[in-house]
Amino acid sequence: MKLLILAEKFSAYQKFFQVLGGRTGTIENDTYELVHSHGHLLQLLDPQYQVTEDKVKRYAEWNSYEAFPWNLNDFAWKKTYIDQDAKENLQQIKQAAQDKDAIVIATDSDPSGEGDLLAWEIIDAIGWRSTVYRAYFSTESKIKEAIINRKDVSDKYHNGEYLEALSRERFDYGSMQLSRIATLAAKQGGYNPQALRLGRFKSAVVEIVYKQWLEIKNYVKKPYYEVRYKDANGNIFKRNFNEDSDFRFFKKEQADKDLLNYQSDNIVIDSTVTKTTEPPALLNLMGLADLLSKKGFSPQQVKNTYQKMYEDDYVSYPRTEDTKVDQKDFDELLPLVDSIANVVGIDKSLLTHRTARKKYITAKADHGANRPGIKVPENLASLETKYGKCGREIYIALAKAYLAILCEDYVYEQQKAHLINNPTFESTINIPKKLNYKLVFDEKTLESNNDNPENTASAFLSTANPYIYLGSNPTPAKPTLSFLRKFLKKNKIGTGATQLKTISDMSQNNDPTALLKIKNNVYELTFNGLTSALLTQGCQISDPRVTKQLLDYMKQVKLFKMESQKIPTLITSIVSHDMPLIRQNIHKIQGNPVLQKLYKELNLPERVDGIYQPTSESINFSRIFGKHKFTDEEIKLLLQGQKIEVKCKSKNGRDLIVAGKLGKKIYKGKEFWGFSFKKEDIKFPNDGTRSTGIFKPTGETITFKNIWSDHQFTATEIQSLLNGEQITVNGKSKQGTPLSVTGKLAKQEYKGKKYWGFSYDRNSLKFIDNDHFQGVYAPTGKEIRFKNVWSTHKFTDSEKEKLLQGQKIRIKLRTKKGFWYATGGLKEQEYKGKKFWGFYVEKREWA
Repeated sequence: MKLLILAEKFSAYQKFFQVLGGRTGTIENDTYELVHSHGHLLQLLDPQYQVTEDKVKRYAEWNSYEAFPWNLNDFAWKKTYIDQDAKENLQQIKQAAQDKDAIVIATDSDPSGEGDLLAWEIIDAIGWRSTVYRAYFSTESKIKEAIINRKDVSDKYHNGEYLEALSRERFDYGSMQLSRIATLAAKQGGYNPQALRLGRFKSAVVEIVYKQWLEIKNYVKKPYYEVRYKDANGNIFKRNFNEDSDFRFFKKEQADKDLLNYQSDNIVIDSTVTKTTEPPALLNLMGLADLLSKKGFSPQQVKNTYQKMYEDDYVSYPRTEDTKVDQKDFDELLPLVDSIANVVGIDKSLLTHRTARKKYITAKADHGANRPGIKVPENLASLETKYGKCGREIYIALAKAYLAILCEDYVYEQQKAHLINNPTFESTINIPKKLNYKLVFDEKTLESNNDNPENTASAFLSTANPYIYLGSNPTPAKPTLSFLRKFLKKNKIGTGATQLKTISDMSQNNDPTALLKIKNNVYELTFNGLTSALLTQGCQISDPRVTKQLLDYMKQVKLFKMESQKIPTLITSIVSHDMPLIRQNIHKIQGNPVLQKLYKELNLPERVDGIYQPTSESINFSRIFGKHKFTDEEIKLLLQGQKIEVKCKSKNGRDLIVAGKLGKKIYKGKEFWGFSFKKEDIKFPNDGTRSTGIFKPTGETITFKNIWSDHQFTATEIQSLLNGEQITVNGKSKQGTPLSVTGKLAKQEYKGKKYWGFSYDRNSLKFIDNDHFQGVYAPTGKEIRFKNVWSTHKFTDSEKEKLLQGQKIRIKLRTKKGFWYATGGLKEQEYKGKKFWGFYVEKREWA
């Protein structure tokens, strides 16, 4: 059978190429050819292109609540290429499939089914109607085994992973309604933001961050005083407090008075029990990012660096939902643990529990929990060189967390005691006996500022003395990554990888639509974030319980316990519930001083709302084009559909005059309204850098730059060029080296744009350089260039001649210690990936 193996991205393709032995080959009785995508190549068209012509106006609407909720049954769910590169990639895959019997989906086997979805997008787009297999692999190095054991998934509607991803994609697409509704509400509240991003996961995170800052803002410290006891080892004895307790005071004078009732008391030990604690569960990606956030690394850094390390086999698959490993994964890593321990500086004698505990083993794991990969680095320095400090810290944390499960349990002695004359004063302490796994990895590092410190202490002494303890109501925790991790874990929202990706996407620097920003590892709401939070108060889209329910439904789809078509329709009921509330909440953003300050800091380009008269559409477009701000009169003409001429600047700051009008444009597959023009409508003002004339060979009137490198063409040179003649000019290379070239005018192309300019013959290039000598190297017959100085010696004309003949010469050099001789000749060499010709020493002698 002829197989076409589809990898998700180029890095996976490279790994498959290496493991399978080439782009084409055989696997048992099958032949194969490898191809790859670049992630998703297709995306859903905007709503107005999903419906019949009579419904286009409704689904293009951004400025009326009457357009919502959408009827998702109106949609054809059509897709288009993300960009031109994606189109070309798809055509290459289609061409490769022409003579094949089956396609093998070898995209990432991630738990969300995203790899299956992007593969089926491609399969459907190329019109494939034959057999489709799925290769499931935990690491890319196991692709061969996965292909041999491939599963027939020719009916995609019996592929649970695909159905889960499809239902999620369509639900998220439908939630676009809420983004449009919230953006319209923000405009009615007095702002003109770029689109607000509401969604099942993002809105829940925004809501908890908002509520936490609200708690912090409204927090009022309420100090209290009470009598406690303490022995000389610092062990504290206290009473259990409840609503009926009368020993806690709000005035210190009352506590001082109460203290008079207590004297030094003897300690009675009630019990002494030896206890053990197993090593903690393996880290997931969010837990790893949490650890590294305390070292100053952002979620984006961790996510991106981890992916690169995975592609090189230093760490396991990132987007896993497994929290354990199976026996096969455990056995695979076991022979490597001593080497891993050496790399991260762990004493191998601690790794004595080399049989798998049930706590960390599952019967079957798709990828297994996050852990070190099967490739062990030579040392941490090599990791840092390749992946930076973040890569180094990722490996240390991941390795230590995994090595800890091979250690013996932590052993401690728990003692409980009370006071003989005041038995309601009690204390419990844990006295470490054997640290074991805690010497490798201590789970307390996952606590924010150790907000739950373990009560470890020295043994109780014989007596304790009373004192006044000052306490207060707990301060609300700041929304750090640790806080968000615990919130998402408690509410069972997303896998560790999904959590990290979403928070990373929500807090992108320099993104005007970002919902969060990070300051000293604490998350704050941006303008878009706070606006979204205020507008969605009481809404289902921001309720974590609703988010959790949706995720549970999607899992049921994967297991064929729920029809995938039901998931997208859930958004209709959410929109029906939330839209009235969003409109009611507009007053919360009107005149809000914090929001106004954040909006001002955004410094967004001004936008215009209006009716485009030729089509009667409500549109929104930027008032700025190429640093030109449209006047009220120009806006009026543009909305009438007329063409206007404006003075503006190009991306590189050049002055331009452009004639254009409003039109629909597409960027990264997204359609928008903006100032549209044709290339022929661009004119350059006469700034002295361009010349215009008739090019005699064709009779065309052309414009070209009259400067090449740092050379300004003379009037005579310009005329020669317009005559179609060659001229020789002097200039400089990008490195500033003087040179001369011979060339003429020619029509050229750069990034798809054609232009006229000076074009030179590369064979005519000659360097004008006193530091270098140029000539024909006799052994090869090729012209070469080399430095005419080596160390402290300047080559004579005779020496240069001999070197070019391929002969060896002996030169005398001076050092601080005296003179020495070097014998050598010319040789092509390489430095930092750049090849050059130069003198090469074969023999050294002291004078």
